[in-house]
Amino acid sequence: PATSQSSGLSFGGLPSKPVSDVGTRLMSDLTRDFGLTADQAAGVVGNLAHESAGFKSLQEAKPTVEGSRGGYGYAQWTGPRRKQFEAWAQANGLDPASYEANYGFMKHELTSTSEGRVLQYLRQAPDAATAALTFSQKYLRPGVPHNDRRVTLARQYAQGK
Repeated sequence: PATSQSSGLSFGGLPSKPVSDVGTRLMSDLTRDFGLTADQAAGVVGNLAHESAGFKSLQEAKPTVEGSRGGYGYAQWTGPRRKQFEAWAQANGLDPASYEANYGFMKHELTSTSEGRVLQYLRQAPDAATAALTFSQKYLRPGVPHNDRRVTLARQYAQGK
């Protein structure tokens, strides 16, 4: 299956204010739409924040697959998943850089494709760290996981700071 690669972004430490408005909105939407706890939603958001350098960079800076366009979006969708994301955004009249496209496609994958299997595992996660590792391993599947950053960001979102 297609996998998300490591973001390849220059991520020199964690941002000084990691909790962003985008992340806060995602937390709210994930708890509402999928019945996740705040910690479980924080696990997802910590991953997406890591992949997109705090929701500031949607295009993978240094693709790990030479000659490819690399990952794109909050989840750094790569290869066939990137093409599916772009086609989904176009079919829905959305700018691929928009919140609506990024959240909408992730919601589509989680409700209408086999990627939704991650939800059964996420709903069992007792804390943000476990949720972060679960989402990384079962949805994003990065080549180089950098789990320490994902867990740290997830905990910061869970604490709201």
